[in-house]
Amino acid sequence: MNVSFQAARHREPRAPQVLELRIHGIKNTTPAEMLGVSADQVERADGDELGAFWIEKTPPPTAGQQTPRRTRREAYSWGEMARSGGGPLALIGTLFVHLGWLLILPFGLCNVAYWTRRIPTRQRAGRWDGGRGAPVLRLFALGLTLIYVTALASVSLDLIGVQCFPLDGTVCSQLPSIFDALQNLARGPRLALLTLIPLGVMLLLYVISHRARVRFEPNIARLAKPRTGGVPDSGHHDGAPVAPVVPGTTASAPTDRSGATAAPVEPAAADAAGPGASAASVPEPTIVPPPALLASAEFWVQARVAATTERLHFAAVLLFLALLLSGDRLYAGNAELQAGRFDPLEVFATSPIAFLAFVLAATGLALVCVLIVITSESDPDRILVRRRLAGWLLVLSGVLLLFTGLSSAVDPASRLQLPAGTLVVPTVVGLEAAPTLLVGVLLGLSVAALGWRRGVPVWLSIVVLVGALGFLLIGRSLSEDAGPVAPAAAPYYLGAALLLALELLFVLRYPLGANRAERHAAFAYEGWRGMGPGVVMLLALGVAMTLASLVVVGFAAFLAIPLADTATDGLWRAASASPLVVPPAYVEFGVVLLGMLLVVLLFAAATLVPLVTRLYRLSTPALRRDGDRVDDAVVIAPLPDYGASGEPPVAHSIDRVELRVLKARRFAALTQRGEPLLGFLAVTIGVGMAATVVLRFPPATATTSPWLSATPSIAVGILSATALAAVAAIAMNALTRSERPLGLLWDLICFLPRAGHPFGPPCYSDRVVPELNARVRDWLEPDGVPLVRRRVVLSAHSLGAVLAVSTVFAHASATDARRPLAGATDGSPRIGLVTYGTQLRAYFGRFFPELLGPAVLGTRPCRAPRLFGGDPWLRQVLDDENDAGLPAVVAPGTLRAVLTPTRSPAPPFWINVWRRTDFLGFPVNSYRENVIDRGASEIEPTTYLLSIATHGLYPDVAQYDGAIDDLLERMLPPAAAVQPRPAARRRTAVSAPRTPRHRSRGSDTRSAGTDTDTD
Repeated sequence: MNVSFQAARHREPRAPQVLELRIHGIKNTTPAEMLGVSADQVERADGDELGAFWIEKTPPPTAGQQTPRRTRREAYSWGEMARSGGGPLALIGTLFVHLGWLLILPFGLCNVAYWTRRIPTRQRAGRWDGGRGAPVLRLFALGLTLIYVTALASVSLDLIGVQCFPLDGTVCSQLPSIFDALQNLARGPRLALLTLIPLGVMLLLYVISHRARVRFEPNIARLAKPRTGGVPDSGHHDGAPVAPVVPGTTASAPTDRSGATAAPVEPAAADAAGPGASAASVPEPTIVPPPALLASAEFWVQARVAATTERLHFAAVLLFLALLLSGDRLYAGNAELQAGRFDPLEVFATSPIAFLAFVLAATGLALVCVLIVITSESDPDRILVRRRLAGWLLVLSGVLLLFTGLSSAVDPASRLQLPAGTLVVPTVVGLEAAPTLLVGVLLGLSVAALGWRRGVPVWLSIVVLVGALGFLLIGRSLSEDAGPVAPAAAPYYLGAALLLALELLFVLRYPLGANRAERHAAFAYEGWRGMGPGVVMLLALGVAMTLASLVVVGFAAFLAIPLADTATDGLWRAASASPLVVPPAYVEFGVVLLGMLLVVLLFAAATLVPLVTRLYRLSTPALRRDGDRVDDAVVIAPLPDYGASGEPPVAHSIDRVELRVLKARRFAALTQRGEPLLGFLAVTIGVGMAATVVLRFPPATATTSPWLSATPSIAVGILSATALAAVAAIAMNALTRSERPLGLLWDLICFLPRAGHPFGPPCYSDRVVPELNARVRDWLEPDGVPLVRRRVVLSAHSLGAVLAVSTVFAHASATDARRPLAGATDGSPRIGLVTYGTQLRAYFGRFFPELLGPAVLGTRPCRAPRLFGGDPWLRQVLDDENDAGLPAVVAPGTLRAVLTPTRSPAPPFWINVWRRTDFLGFPVNSYRENVIDRGASEIEPTTYLLSIATHGLYPDVAQYDGAIDDLLERMLPPAAAVQPRPAARRRTAVSAPRTPRHRSRGSDTRSAGTDTDTD
């Protein structure tokens, strides 16, 4: 049963003044684990089944004499928001819902690609400027939708509607008896009825996504006004965030086209100083950069993909299906077209209704593309007009599809007219060309996106890539039935390759103009050297085409399974005399996909396997057990000349504990090379997609080489087995769990607001950030009355650090400019931050610079990890140690500035704890000792047997307690300081139960002094 915060407060013997609010990261850590108690010792204080605040139950009476805590400890659980929605819908089982979530994955990646672009940091109130590439990305999202429609239409119209109803009176043995009635229909009416299948599946995907977000998105606006500030009460109605006042600041510096903003930097000595160092040497900033996007009061409540885009996508689905139906009637009902001769007047005279429907559908699709592009504009005066226009277009599209379907019953062209002696029924002709055309278009958009952040003009990329696509399609048309590549097509393919090379040259050479070298060097601190949007779009395209191919090939394999021959109403339900023909585009992609997988696996093996054969000594952070005091129980030998030879030193040790730690560090280092590996995967996908457009596998003949005729069959067989295995795995998951499949992936890609695809997964941060901000404000200002002695410590693990940082900025945006953050009378923030096992600097700051980059956090930038070598971060470690590279930006409005008292000297109210054995944990400021980052023990202190600490259980180590104590010493006035918690209540970071102490011998292993059994 829920209990209120007020009731929970009354049970404590003494009301604490500090709230320690713990926020979990990925993997949905339980509240009991976050609070360090058993599951029966926690209760929900507020919230619901999706997100809630949890507290420890009242201790038993015998424990009442213990010294009460100086903090109130709460745990906020949000994991169900990212994993809910996996249960059954009305009339739809859990299996189909889980399959739907799997198909939504590319839409989520499309949303990630939206936020990797260069987002303008200056936004006007009530409007959203998506920045460079936003219209093109919305067009890319529409293409992903049509890829699915094409695949679903290939199943329903081609495999079922045509090939499962041949002319000999048989039906595919796997079809339910409900399909028997279609045998008596002509081709046109049968296909018209079967368009309900792709339309229904796309509607299902929308309903699955909508149901998951509708449970909390309607509450966002209600939560936002009182909790995130909405429009500040002080009269600031422009939507701009309010940052703490910092003396000595001036107006903002202009931002150049590459996005670089001039700002002062702090000296390396100040950033590398120890925790007790003075900040007086840091010069006062003189330039104010644009405010952080996360500090905008409207960021978490502003819709960027709404009803207009949803209507346009559904209109495109309807128009595309009408285009397929009318095009099939034009082709199947006209002998001249089947013979390869096209005369528009003759076609119109033969099939006037189908011709008119085809022209209207093509025109409507073009109009949808135009509206998708201009929908990215956020002029309030035009939003309502576009919404109404999209609504009317959706209605008219539905009418056109209905008209096309009904007219097939009376249109003579809908009755198949085959030349005498024809044995093979022609397939739905549009479904042969549509997948290839869509892949070519989306590949071109993805390649163009590589230059968005680097300043390549969008129009220039589009012109170049449209020419390349034209050459590819001409070459493809010349390769029909002439082998994989026809000699006549080679010049066109060469022209396309030259244009693609020209576009890549633009990407590598931009930006141009003054200070080019400096701006070009800055790309080293952005994901994939500033090519993030294109990389993520290529990944989304690869995933979408893979899933679409699995759907088509998997259904073809399912329909071809021979069952016992049975007669039903005169129909023989038997295996077809000839195997079902999979549409060529999916066969060709299947061949390419196998090649891509082989290349990626070989590359990963060649890269990573050599690293497994050696153990390296990596630089590690200093351990601090109590506040600023270095842990005397651990003696660490320095690592002189670290990386001087280009590699960290190789470890030679016989100590079993040390070896376990070193192996754990090696495993963590191996997993931290995801960025370059994903970049290589994106390149492979791009080459594979181009090959899919180019290659053509004609039907096997007596003169066809054995390998050429066998390759498609092998690819189809492997894809069929993969599809059936995937369905079986999802079915097993659906039988045992109601959560979405691939739950961890949704945690990672759903923290960003929906902006790329209207059918994408919901953003849980839209609810989490307002709720966290509301809890912070309720603690600091209960009933609207500030209690100046109260403080809040946000304790965030892993991805929870992103939510905590967003909460700090949201709180700052709602703070009146006449008061410092949270209303402290002495100018000190009343919010502190402890992060651990986080990726703020290494990943989020690189992939989303405008949201969480170094200019937003006020920390040092970070280079990309190396693909080769023992330490993937060696270059950044050396830069930090030698004060090289780009320093941190010092400016008001950054997270560091927001959490730093205005009095001087003072360190920021932010401490980060990390360890080298954590595969997802990194420093947030520098590998060199500094006022924010510190180490954590690499040995689990609470397990019975010795265990290596990795990504979890940070609050169990003594260094976490030391970080909390140190942060409170910084935050609380001297008179309110409380003595640190006694160390006896927790094992030290270097102890293991029931084992004698063993001191490491001159090792850099931070836990090398651990107690261990020497037997």
